[in-house]
Amino acid sequence: MPHTMNTTQKIQAPGFFRFTLGKKLITVLSDGYFASNDLLTNISKDQVEALLVGDIRSSENYRVSINVFLVEEGDKKYLIDAGLGSFFDANAGHLHRNLKLAGNDPSEITAVLATHLHLDHIGGIFNSDGKRLFPNADLWVTRQEVDFWTNTEIQKNAPEGADSYFVMAQKALQTYEGRVRFIEENSEIAPGIKAIPLFGHTPGHVGYSIESEGQKLLIWGDLINAFVQIQRPDVGFLSDVNTQDATKKRKQIFGMAAESKMLISGMHLPFPGVGFIQKSGEGYRFVPLLWHGNL
Repeated sequence: MPHTMNTTQKIQAPGFFRFTLGKKLITVLSDGYFASNDLLTNISKDQVEALLVGDIRSSENYRVSINVFLVEEGDKKYLIDAGLGSFFDANAGHLHRNLKLAGNDPSEITAVLATHLHLDHIGGIFNSDGKRLFPNADLWVTRQEVDFWTNTEIQKNAPEGADSYFVMAQKALQTYEGRVRFIEENSEIAPGIKAIPLFGHTPGHVGYSIESEGQKLLIWGDLINAFVQIQRPDVGFLSDVNTQDATKKRKQIFGMAAESKMLISGMHLPFPGVGFIQKSGEGYRFVPLLWHGNL
């Protein structure tokens, strides 16, 4: 008897990955991906292609993951970034589905901790009607980030095509008016959750250090925007506000993380994107954390 494929088999498995860090439960949630093969700077297309071919990939179908992180301890739930939301194509905007499949309701989120205010990090906190999608959450962000994206003079003189970055950041802030909280540099937002300044990609860009019972994870935000930057830390990204500072910070954090064997993750490492980096020649390589069934 011929086998007929069940249409449900064409749907990908729920996009979340869990692990424990001391007493904290960390869930990596996939918001999907976007295509990106021509947004890198300080590297030629031929060099990009050579690196991708070496990893058995191709620039024709290169995908950049969009990862979001849920940190839980007790009855507190902190979401680090929120993906693109409904402001892109069908390849992204899956955070809310995966959040619910992982057993969480948006109303349970205590706070959203933004690494920065680019749309692929805050698009999931509101919709096109200006509705808060996390109704009980505060929005944490650095004052430097808010000051930059709400500065009309900077916006007026921004490069061509950059205006939408300002518009969407301002809409997100307006939606959470009265709930915006400013991050104090190197201070704890909650027990074991500290913002780490990683300025460069944007003026107020931060990562988050998560610690519990002697275990530590660094979520480095957009320290990289494409996997090629692991192998070539000198490569920039088109949306870097200050490429020189972003590159300097990337090299500094890579060196520290490799030397200390620190567990790291980021918003654009291939999902789930949790692991370690090791020195490899002039660059680095990513070593993923192995999947395990017991938490």
